[in-house]
Amino acid sequence: MRLALSVSVVIISLSAVSWSKTNSLLRFPKNSVLVAQNSSTLTASGASPANSLSVKAPAVEEEFQTKYKGTAVVHFLGRSLTDEYVKANAGWMFISTGLEVEYTSWLSMNVGVAFMLGEGAGQNYYTDEGSTTNAVGIDELSVNLKPFKFSTLKFGALDARLNPLVSVMTPNTYVGAAQKFEFANEKETAKLMFQLNEQMPGEGVKTGGVVDQQKNPFFLAATMQTDLKAEPISTTFKLAATRFQFGNLSNGTAKSSLMKGNSPLSFTGQGDATQFLIGFSGTESAAAVETELTNNITTTLKGGIIKNDRAPDDRNQGQVGTVSVKFKKGNLAYIPSYTAFNVQADVTPAAYTISANRYHNRKGQKMEMKVELEKQKLSFYGNYTKADELVENPYLADREIYNLGVEAKYDLF
Repeated sequence: MRLALSVSVVIISLSAVSWSKTNSLLRFPKNSVLVAQNSSTLTASGASPANSLSVKAPAVEEEFQTKYKGTAVVHFLGRSLTDEYVKANAGWMFISTGLEVEYTSWLSMNVGVAFMLGEGAGQNYYTDEGSTTNAVGIDELSVNLKPFKFSTLKFGALDARLNPLVSVMTPNTYVGAAQKFEFANEKETAKLMFQLNEQMPGEGVKTGGVVDQQKNPFFLAATMQTDLKAEPISTTFKLAATRFQFGNLSNGTAKSSLMKGNSPLSFTGQGDATQFLIGFSGTESAAAVETELTNNITTTLKGGIIKNDRAPDDRNQGQVGTVSVKFKKGNLAYIPSYTAFNVQADVTPAAYTISANRYHNRKGQKMEMKVELEKQKLSFYGNYTKADELVENPYLADREIYNLGVEAKYDLF
């Protein structure tokens, strides 16, 4: 009589076994594999998947690959600027190149260089406004840290601006630091952003004469912005408020600002000894509403107000509003826009805003037509600005500005 015995067989990877004399137990390394199976199901090819139990080692994390992104923007601009003191016709070519290198998920670097080539002719009774120049400058040179998904820390030569939606001051590049914190819901229909800037406005280096003993100038800003998407009505609402302060501004900045729009009552001294009698610390708030009426028509309304708490009430406030409509037809987009402004003299240092957007002590309007070829990333535009004095200023006059431009954007790699 043959007795059938059922024997359980345990298969153990030999390389995974170690013997401990101290406690007489078998030990298995962390990544060992243990398979137990009934002998009746064993085959020549090994264990049956249906009746086996396995514990697999965790997958090895892939090494981060350094990423590179290069961009370029070529911009041609022609301008005619005319008032009682200035008559200038000029043309420029701007070439901006940018490189972003992402070393890890938390460390990256940005480098941006701008080339400006200009030619033209003009006359200016007081300053060199309206003239052209050839120059090379730094748009950005920064190291970026992302310690958490919602935060970015930047150090170096950075973009500096007041309100991100609407502002009376054009963006500049200042040396310093910035911290940005962004939060959003899962569908990203609601976003909240905080940003802090601590930077030094560029002043250049003065050679010859007496060394200026003033402290370094500084620019501080704190911005809060919220975006809300109302999907049923295809509308996005944006609100932003920026608290700003400029300090220790130099004699050179004061002299330039006197000629470019700030009130003569806000200065003391003459020539290179010119100084500000006022400060610049206040709030700029703005709102924007973008509505997609159809797949081919989008409207945008923007408005902003600014107040400088460190200047007298009769010259420390300003308002700017813009309405635009975007009509799409195939690859083409037509974007007419209209801007109205009423800005008193001492809202910000006038020297930190370019002439075409310098509304200090002026009221008026700007009308623009822009045509975009979206696939080619090419745009053409023309605009007209009429800016009249609010309060009589010996260095200003009612003026008209005409601009014609072409801009092409390229992704290099």
